[in-house]
Amino acid sequence: LPASDPAQITYNLDEPVDRVTAEVSDALGNHVRTIALNPEGLQGVMLWDGKSDIGLRVPPGDYRIALTAQAGGRPVNASSITVHEVTGVRTRDESEPLLIFDSGSAPLSSVSGIFTRS
Repeated sequence: LPASDPAQITYNLDEPVDRVTAEVSDALGNHVRTIALNPEGLQGVMLWDGKSDIGLRVPPGDYRIALTAQAGGRPVNASSITVHEVTGVRTRDESEPLLIFDSGSAPLSSVSGIFTRS
């Protein structure tokens, strides 16, 4: 969560759904906010204004977003998409390479696409 701007998360759905809910938690796993999203098609964008369920602005920092989606009352896979500029790659022994970027890191297996800067 940036200091002043909202956090934006793009997400993909495996199929059309009736409902998508985003659960925001802090770095320690404490519940911060539940947001009901309006799904349209197989991709959507969640904007979080940085406020808790009681309307208070929370400090900037790292937060986790857990998405749940349902179609006709049954669960549907929802996955978030983030775009980062990779600044390095870390490898250890024979483990999976770790991509390094300004706000953290991610395993290579989490990459769904590679794009050039335009």
